Amino acid sequence: MLTVASTYLKAAFDACVEEGCAPNALLKKIPNGSATIEDPLLRVRCEVFIELLHEAERLLGQTGIGLKVGLSFRPSTFLDFGYALFSCDNLREALKFNRTYQSVNQQLGRAALKEMPDRTYIEWDSPFEAEFVRPATEAIMTGYLMLGMRMTWSEGHEARKMRFRHNRPEHADVVSSLFDCAVSYNEPVDQFEFNPDLVDRPMPARNPALVKTLCHRLDVVLESIDQPDSTSLAAYRLLEMRLADGVPSILDVARDLGMSERTLRRRLNSEGESFRDILKRVRRAICEIYLSEGNRSMSEIAGLLGYSEHSAFSRAFRDWFDMTPTEYVNEDTR
Repeated sequence: MLTVASTYLKAAFDACVEEGCAPNALLKKIPNGSATIEDPLLRVRCEVFIELLHEAERLLGQTGIGLKVGLSFRPSTFLDFGYALFSCDNLREALKFNRTYQSVNQQLGRAALKEMPDRTYIEWDSPFEAEFVRPATEAIMTGYLMLGMRMTWSEGHEARKMRFRHNRPEHADVVSSLFDCAVSYNEPVDQFEFNPDLVDRPMPARNPALVKTLCHRLDVVLESIDQPDSTSLAAYRLLEMRLADGVPSILDVARDLGMSERTLRRRLNSEGESFRDILKRVRRAICEIYLSEGNRSMSEIAGLLGYSEHSAFSRAFRDWFDMTPTEYVNEDTR
């Protein structure tokens, strides 16, 4: 079953509501309604995402909602994925990263960078019928345009040609105006051709250390998609998301996962895990991200990781990195 992350679905839902759709009408298209889009660990069938966009167009009495959804995409929309994407060295690396990790957000299709002697383009390959997936395709292609411009700090006019598998829609003039290039329909593939000079242009926000650290976190998400019944992976991801608001207890995590504390302990034990060990790994992973960012003090990091006493943080830090926070800072400033 192909799925999208609930966070990705919520981003589309919010954009549709912003355009004037009645929230309750849209929620009827989502299994379990608001409970689904408010649970960051859930995934839903791709068809739910696509049908939500079609319903939004029906409610608004016009096509083109996918363009609005794509325009709403920001790095924060995609959490770790978005921040890592913007921290890549250049667009080539970003598109390679995207192909590896895009299923973290959605499995509506796969994108790949294609280069030929006379043109460079992103090719979007979706398993869904062209007319059915059309609003999602428009959202994704618009997202590539907007995010690409932000990542490279380009000033527009970078698109060369858009090719879509679906028929020419009612809002074709809006598509042409948005992409500011020639657009053709009923093509054998979905393609976004752009200025090839952008591919290797250094990106202003590049941070290789942060990308490496965030990839480790995204690997956990990919693993959880492949192993949806893993309790330890679910607990790990939940702790990762909740830690900034305070360290959740095992009872808190059990409740969020819809089980008793006893059941959670039993399931973790059957997977060779413990709540304490998972919390340690989560804290270390998040600590590495803060260190990669390079703009937080050790006391601030300790607080964000839920350590009320600096001595406890120092002991944990030494276990993780074989040095104390003070030694790390001194080494980093040499």
